[in-house]
Amino acid sequence: MRSTTVETFEGKDIMVPNEVFITTSFANWTRKNQKQRYRVDFSVVYDTDIRKLVEVTKEAVASHPQVLNGENYPVEERSDCEIDSFGDSGVNMFVEFWIEAIDDGKIVSAGICC
Repeated sequence: MRSTTVETFEGKDIMVPNEVFITTSFANWTRKNQKQRYRVDFSVVYDTDIRKLVEVTKEAVASHPQVLNGENYPVEERSDCEIDSFGDSGVNMFVEFWIEAIDDGKIVSAGICC
Protein backbone atom coordinates (compact mmCIF):
# COMPACT_ATOMS: atom_id res chain seq x y z
CA MET A 1 0.00 0.00 0.00
CA ARG A 2 1.34 3.44 -0.86
CA SER A 3 1.02 5.72 2.11
CA THR A 4 2.55 8.55 4.05
CA THR A 5 3.65 7.89 7.64
CA VAL A 6 3.48 10.67 10.20
CA GLU A 7 4.90 10.32 13.71
CA THR A 8 2.80 12.07 16.35
CA PHE A 9 4.12 14.02 19.33
CA GLU A 10 3.08 11.05 21.47
CA GLY A 11 5.56 8.80 19.62
CA LYS A 12 2.90 6.99 17.60
CA ASP A 13 2.80 6.60 13.82
CA ILE A 14 -0.18 7.60 11.72
CA MET A 15 -0.22 5.97 8.29
CA VAL A 16 -2.29 7.88 5.75
CA PRO A 17 -3.01 6.08 2.46
CA ASN A 18 -2.10 8.47 -0.35
CA GLU A 19 -5.34 7.96 -2.32
CA VAL A 20 -7.46 9.03 0.65
CA PHE A 21 -4.99 11.35 2.34
CA ILE A 22 -7.60 13.96 3.22
CA THR A 23 -10.43 11.70 4.43
CA THR A 24 -8.90 8.60 6.08
CA SER A 25 -6.16 7.93 8.60
CA PHE A 26 -5.33 5.32 11.23
CA ALA A 27 -2.81 4.83 14.03
CA ASN A 28 -0.05 2.28 13.58
CA TRP A 29 0.37 0.50 16.92
CA THR A 30 3.40 -1.55 15.86
CA ARG A 31 5.38 0.79 18.09
CA LYS A 32 8.64 1.14 16.26
CA ASN A 33 9.34 3.79 18.89
CA GLN A 34 9.47 2.22 22.35
CA LYS A 35 8.65 5.55 24.03
CA GLN A 36 4.99 6.54 24.34
CA ARG A 37 3.44 9.65 25.88
CA TYR A 38 0.40 9.35 28.13
CA ARG A 39 -1.98 11.95 29.49
CA VAL A 40 -4.18 11.75 32.58
CA ASP A 41 -6.92 14.35 33.05
CA PHE A 42 -8.27 15.32 36.48
CA SER A 43 -10.06 18.21 38.21
CA VAL A 44 -9.46 20.06 41.48
CA VAL A 45 -11.61 22.53 43.41
CA TYR A 46 -11.08 26.23 42.75
CA ASP A 47 -9.42 27.01 46.10
CA THR A 48 -6.58 24.52 45.43
CA ASP A 49 -3.05 25.92 45.54
CA ILE A 50 -2.37 25.24 41.83
CA ARG A 51 1.37 25.96 41.99
CA LYS A 52 1.82 23.48 44.84
CA LEU A 53 -0.42 20.93 43.08
CA VAL A 54 1.64 21.14 39.88
CA GLU A 55 4.88 20.69 41.84
CA VAL A 56 3.58 17.71 43.86
CA THR A 57 1.98 16.06 40.81
CA LYS A 58 5.13 16.34 38.69
CA GLU A 59 7.25 14.94 41.53
CA ALA A 60 4.85 12.04 42.12
CA VAL A 61 4.70 11.08 38.43
CA ALA A 62 8.47 11.46 37.98
CA SER A 63 9.10 9.16 40.95
CA HIS A 64 7.39 6.22 39.23
CA PRO A 65 10.11 3.80 38.06
CA GLN A 66 8.70 3.44 34.53
CA VAL A 67 8.32 7.17 33.84
CA LEU A 68 11.14 8.77 31.85
CA ASN A 69 12.39 11.83 33.68
CA GLY A 70 15.51 13.70 34.69
CA GLU A 71 18.34 15.66 33.14
CA ASN A 72 19.13 12.81 30.69
CA TYR A 73 15.86 13.44 28.82
CA PRO A 74 14.84 16.45 26.72
CA VAL A 75 12.48 18.89 28.47
CA GLU A 76 9.59 17.84 26.20
CA GLU A 77 9.92 14.22 27.42
CA ARG A 78 9.88 15.04 31.14
CA SER A 79 6.65 14.80 33.11
CA ASP A 80 4.50 17.92 33.06
CA CYS A 81 1.31 19.10 34.75
CA GLU A 82 -0.78 21.97 33.37
CA ILE A 83 -4.16 23.68 33.53
CA ASP A 84 -6.43 22.51 30.71
CA SER A 85 -9.53 24.63 31.34
CA PHE A 86 -11.86 26.04 33.96
CA GLY A 87 -14.94 23.94 34.67
CA ASP A 88 -18.22 24.57 36.48
CA SER A 89 -16.94 23.30 39.82
CA GLY A 90 -13.15 23.33 39.51
CA VAL A 91 -9.97 23.63 37.51
CA ASN A 92 -9.45 20.93 34.87
CA MET A 93 -5.83 19.77 34.89
CA PHE A 94 -3.74 17.19 33.09
CA VAL A 95 -0.43 15.46 33.64
CA GLU A 96 1.65 14.13 30.73
CA PHE A 97 4.51 11.68 30.96
CA TRP A 98 6.56 9.33 28.79
CA ILE A 99 7.09 5.62 29.42
CA GLU A 100 9.48 3.36 27.53
CA ALA A 101 8.55 -0.23 26.64
CA ILE A 102 5.29 -0.26 28.59
CA ASP A 103 4.51 -3.70 27.15
CA ASP A 104 7.46 -5.11 29.09
CA GLY A 105 6.97 -5.96 32.74
CA LYS A 106 4.15 -4.99 35.06
CA ILE A 107 0.84 -3.54 33.88
CA VAL A 108 0.29 0.11 34.78
CA SER A 109 -3.26 1.46 34.88
CA ALA A 110 -4.43 4.83 36.16
CA GLY A 111 -1.21 5.25 38.14
CA ILE A 112 -1.66 1.94 39.96
CA CYS A 113 0.90 -0.75 39.34
CA CYS A 114 -0.10 -4.34 40.08
